[in-house]
Amino acid sequence: MQISLFLFIIGLLLVFAGRFVFRQWTNPLSLYIVPWTVVLAMYHLKFMVYDDLCSEAWAVIIVSLISFILGVVLVFPMKELNIKTERSSTSMIFFGFTDNQFKFLIFCFGFLGLIGSLQHWSVLLKMFGGIQEVLLSANIIYSMRVQGSLPEVLPYLSFFSYAGILLVGARIAFRGKFGWLDTLPMISLLLKEMANFGREGLLQGFSELFIGFIICRTILRYQKIKSQKINVKNFLLSFLLLATLLVGSSTAVRFFRGTTENFKQSSRELGLMKSNIILTPSIYLYASGHVGVLSKYLYLNNENASFGENTFLPIYHLLTKFQVVDKSGFYQKPYYIPIWINTGTYLREVHADFGSLGVLLVPFLLGFFSTYYWFKIQHNGSAYQFVILAGLLNICVMSFLMMITRGANFALSHILLLISFWLLRILPKITNHIKSKLINGQIVD
Repeated sequence: MQISLFLFIIGLLLVFAGRFVFRQWTNPLSLYIVPWTVVLAMYHLKFMVYDDLCSEAWAVIIVSLISFILGVVLVFPMKELNIKTERSSTSMIFFGFTDNQFKFLIFCFGFLGLIGSLQHWSVLLKMFGGIQEVLLSANIIYSMRVQGSLPEVLPYLSFFSYAGILLVGARIAFRGKFGWLDTLPMISLLLKEMANFGREGLLQGFSELFIGFIICRTILRYQKIKSQKINVKNFLLSFLLLATLLVGSSTAVRFFRGTTENFKQSSRELGLMKSNIILTPSIYLYASGHVGVLSKYLYLNNENASFGENTFLPIYHLLTKFQVVDKSGFYQKPYYIPIWINTGTYLREVHADFGSLGVLLVPFLLGFFSTYYWFKIQHNGSAYQFVILAGLLNICVMSFLMMITRGANFALSHILLLISFWLLRILPKITNHIKSKLINGQIVD
């Protein structure tokens, strides 16, 4: 308990420091610090009989934190970032894109993501016979997905949903309220993750929504762009609805997978929570156990990974198809801490891929570039920089769990957005060029 209180105080001081230097509560430093403070503090509450973190784990965590902070601090002396450029607009415009263009992208991405979700469900219904049978076979389906034995499911289509959700967050920031269209990418993701009987994808999706929102509200506030004020009633009701969907979906996944809540390693206090909807023993494990896996991984030191194999796993999978490298599985080796769990924070992947140097360099680069683009996008940013910053901040938020660049959906969704913005820029120019040629009679059969 004393360690948890100490960690909470340290985390709180760092959050206040971030508030002082960034002049707002949500910033790259707080988005990195808060999840790590929560995970470490909850781990040391010892509601489960966790093993103490080894000295190597503490060293890696502290060194990586210092490296991240150094990366953040080194951006501030860069004078070119401190030149204020204010803009003003009377209409809902996002880096030169209109609301109609945004709605078009959100609809297309949400619709394509929905097709992928429905196709996934059609495969499951064909295999098991009905919705009830699918739900009752959740553990079997989860095991099949882990083993990669659902070959008829179209892969990666859910990346459209993630791209759409990021745009929804940005659009909400400009409009000040949720719209019906904004729900389409989120519904498609919920259906997909229910078919997967997984929870990590839901967390990543809501992280995308939150980050898209805070980046664009920061831009609006800093550049004094005129936007609609937030409709507090609409916003609160929508937030409650989304929170209900997140908790409800997570609870449903846990229920149908038959996740046990009777851990013999649980404390008496945690055991009393097993009938709780929100904080159950399995949720506590999911929110705290990853640093224990990191500790056990470092202590045993019995894994070998190729250079960048975890961080750039989608590239390795692509090279596997051309037989350039041996096949690598997506799911990592589990460790007993005192129950089996396989995710060990992003530091596990960084250390496995790049060794001790990676523990120093990767957090430093993450802190530096997330802060650099945070300021850059406020002063004279572009849609492309928005996508890059959103990706970096997602890595910060999800760093307590894993390096999310392991997932192809993360990389593909951000690449899709970059290509989409480029096409929206260039297509009007091409159209105007063709029209001018036709008018001047320069195009003939």
